[in-house]
Amino acid sequence: MLLGRRAALTHVAATPSVRAEGRHGRALVQSVAMSDQSLSRVEREQEFHDRRFAEGHGARPAGRFYRVATGIEAFYQERIERIRPGQSALELGCGLNVAAWGLAERGVDVTGIDISAIAIDQVQALAAERGLSDHAEFVHMDAEALSFPDDSFDVVIGNGILHHLDLDLALAGIQRVLRPGGWAAFREPLGHNPLVNGYRRLTPNQRTDDEHPLLADDLRTIEGRFPSTHFEYFNLIDLVSLVALKSAHFDAIRRRLAAADQRVFARLPAARRFGWMVGIEMHQPPAP
Repeated sequence: MLLGRRAALTHVAATPSVRAEGRHGRALVQSVAMSDQSLSRVEREQEFHDRRFAEGHGARPAGRFYRVATGIEAFYQERIERIRPGQSALELGCGLNVAAWGLAERGVDVTGIDISAIAIDQVQALAAERGLSDHAEFVHMDAEALSFPDDSFDVVIGNGILHHLDLDLALAGIQRVLRPGGWAAFREPLGHNPLVNGYRRLTPNQRTDDEHPLLADDLRTIEGRFPSTHFEYFNLIDLVSLVALKSAHFDAIRRRLAAADQRVFARLPAARRFGWMVGIEMHQPPAP
């Protein structure tokens, strides 16, 4: 199945100069020396992520805060575990910490794409080292311009990718490449919590200028494209547990506050948008 899909690819949606500069991680993209004002939004995303992967394999200083994100992690992992051997899956914005490893080991045919040529070079090398190239392929591609044929995949997944994209373009591409009856799952940040937004403003170097944590209108856009959509919300009250991050009691505190979150979200739907994270499961209608 992977060989057939490779043959079907007619082009890869990437900027040629970026791809050449990123090959094998030997140099950063040519656009590093250019001003941000001279780059398009997509080029800025490419430049930012190429630099991150070249310098530090995509690591982010705020990673320690994700210890509070166990609920959304469980949501996402449960969806990944639903993908069955023999199915085909597309991972958007795969980077290096990819779901593809476990999927390929289970016999799922998985394709990962990323806007960073450097990330793709690195993850291709890792796939070869792990002996997973028969079931996993990685392609340098813009998730807003998927060049796969229609109805190519049973499942599309992504971890923190939709908020980097033009949502209308991304959803149209996902809908096109999903087979009838297929589904998609994503974990994404929300953009309504004033405390979280304050931290974002204080740490601009940790993210691109163009990313946009999802707002209520974005969730309605998703439902408009995929009427059969399920959302789960996480991380409101339990964000308080971060003050005890170095405490031996952190996990116990986090669990209690996470349970309180779910009670609040159930009783006060208006509070859901103020969570930090949302899990999204979208379903393609079956064939008529």
